[in-house]
Amino acid sequence: MSDEIPSPAGSRPPAEPFQNGPVRLPWESALYDAVRALELRTADAEQERDRLILRVHKLEGQLRDCRARLENWKLRQDAWRRERAELLRRGIS
Repeated sequence: MSDEIPSPAGSRPPAEPFQNGPVRLPWESALYDAVRALELRTADAEQERDRLILRVHKLEGQLRDCRARLENWKLRQDAWRRERAELLRRGIS
């Protein structure tokens, strides 16, 4: 019988068993963990994409509104200039 205490550096934790199945190998656990992390990143990326798509739609609507307001402003400006030119032509100021 040895009186030495076993070193924790030399021992490995036992592999995680599946429910009613074979023992999972260490690299399988690492692969499953990596896949799980990638699935979480994918879900986050999809949420971010959906948020950005919504923002783009809102911005496109705002751009349409701004273009319409600019066009109306240009029409009013042209009408004002025509009216001013007509008044100056008549000599009324």
